[in-house]
Amino acid sequence: MTLLSTETSASIEQNLVSGVTTVACSASTGNIFAGRDDGNLSIYSDCLKEVSTISVHDDIITAVSVNPFNCAECVSVSWDGQIGLIDCASNNIEVINGHSGIINSISHNTKQPGVFGTTGKDSFLRLWDSRNINQGCTALLPLQQIGSACCWSSQSEYLIACGMEDGCIHVADVRTNQLVTSSIDHCGRISALVSPNNSCGSGGLSDSLLISASVDKSMCTQTFDVLSEALHNRFVNAHPSH
Repeated sequence: MTLLSTETSASIEQNLVSGVTTVACSASTGNIFAGRDDGNLSIYSDCLKEVSTISVHDDIITAVSVNPFNCAECVSVSWDGQIGLIDCASNNIEVINGHSGIINSISHNTKQPGVFGTTGKDSFLRLWDSRNINQGCTALLPLQQIGSACCWSSQSEYLIACGMEDGCIHVADVRTNQLVTSSIDHCGRISALVSPNNSCGSGGLSDSLLISASVDKSMCTQTFDVLSEALHNRFVNAHPSH
């Protein structure tokens, strides 16, 4: 363990920002997008200097995600059930109704520009395309449970994992609307799902890896490969002619 000096600790304390509930960042622009408890979205530089604050939602922002194909575009979701699409380049803001209740999570597809998924208290996974956001969700998958987290596979544009309030993890194939439940269960709400994106080079973590964390203070790893095979087998069994 490395102990911080008094000088370093004071420096860190000066950079603390209150009222922030969730963050996302853009490596290419150096901006930090901070969702706030008052429904506003604040944009900071890497030294936490505030660049701007935008009024987006009427309630707490629960998650923020930056479009990997357009780092000036940020999407926010909130307790108000709405989705905010913010274009920082043009200062254009669009807010649409997303779920019938609190939206808990958002994840951008790293293979398909503008595509992202959201989960919420209405127990649905909804898919969207920011290029046609006003046309509504492009797909709707019932989850049977409240979705607390979601994460697209870094390896496949068709697989998205959904963490549940009850600690289960489902993986959906958006081509077939098939769902498979992971054999790994946590004992509490899934608080985070992460799939490494190794598109910048070889080495490091496998891009088929799915990492999950829970409020029960546990962390697990598994692979999308195994879950994808289970989805394929289920589809073949349900459609013998394929």
